[in-house]
Order: sequence, then C-alpha cells, then structure tokens
Amino acid sequence: MVFGVALDNIWRARNVLVFERIGTTAAVVKRQILNVVKDLRLAASLHVSPNSHGKITRTVSVNWSHPPEGWIKINSDGSCIQTDHRAACGGVIRDHEGRIARAKGYSKILLESDSEVAIGLLNKGCHPTHPCGSLVKEIAHLVGQDHNFHWRHVFRESNSVADAFAKNGLSMIDNYRLFETLPTFCIVPFMFDFCNTLYLRS
Repeated sequence: MVFGVALDNIWRARNVLVFERIGTTAAVVKRQILNVVKDLRLAASLHVSPNSHGKITRTVSVNWSHPPEGWIKINSDGSCIQTDHRAACGGVIRDHEGRIARAKGYSKILLESDSEVAIGLLNKGCHPTHPCGSLVKEIAHLVGQDHNFHWRHVFRESNSVADAFAKNGLSMIDNYRLFETLPTFCIVPFMFDFCNTLYLRS
C-alpha cells in the first residue's frame, strides 16, 4: 500500500510542477504520503461503535472532488475577527483536472461552501426583511433558471483552499485582489486537494 500511495503522490506532485509551475518540497510530499497511508489504514479498521454518551458515531471520509469535465468548481469561504470587526471572504476556481481555471466563458458552474447558513439561504430563500434578503434576491435573479449553475454545502475539510484565501484576506490592505497564480499561503492545501487527500470526520 505504501509503495502505491508514494508513486501516486510523487506523480501528482510532478504534474503540479509541470502544468501549474508550482513546486513543492520532498518533506511536503513525504508528509502527504504518510497522511494518506495513515488514513487508509484507519479507514480499514473503522467500525460503528457507541461513544461516551451512549450514542452511535460514524466516521466518514471527506475530500475535495474534481468537477465533471466541462465544468468548473468554485469553492468559497469567509472569515472574521469579531474583536476588531474585521471580515473577509475568498475563493478559488478549478477545472475538472483540479487545476486553476484561467479561461473565461464557462457556462457550467458548481459552487461549494462549508457555510450551511449561506447554502440554506440560497436553497430556501428568505424574507425580504432578512439582513441578507436583498443579496439573496439578487443572486436568485442572476442565476435565474440556469440549470447549469448549482451550489451545495460541503464539510470544511473539503474547503481548505478557500479557507486559506479568506484568512489571508483579513490582513489585506486592498479591498479586492485577483490572483493570477497560486499564492504561497495556499500551496499546501491546494496540493492536498489535488492529490485527493482523505480526511476522517466523525
């Protein structure tokens, strides 16, 4: 198992370097290999059992997934620091190969967020007097009846790249910034997503 996982991760790291021009270190690849092996071994030994409160707990594997060919996936997230009233949001757009989507004109879009509240508002709508009422209405108007635009809730483990962008935004002076290349602060979570890293969640 270790040999196969190692080959897979080395090959994926090589592809990121060749096609995305994003280098990494042997230490990062080694850590990635060990994490995947650890997760696979743990997943193989999992079983359903009661927790300390007598309730049944189940552990599921979570990972970022590639969109279908011809689609792009937008992962978005927000971050805030209540003590000094700062907030920021960020996102990343990727194609079916897991690479940064730089081309324009995509008509098939999948949006993911780990905010159940935000996705719930988009799915169910809200009263016009709701603080987000006007924004939800505008989004619904923009999307209209386009059946090639979908959104869904995902666990935070599947949204780590967007989370990195949002947290970095808290320290930005600019109100808005578009990155043409992948910034260094999110290379590691991007690599983990690209390699389909599995996270275990109870």
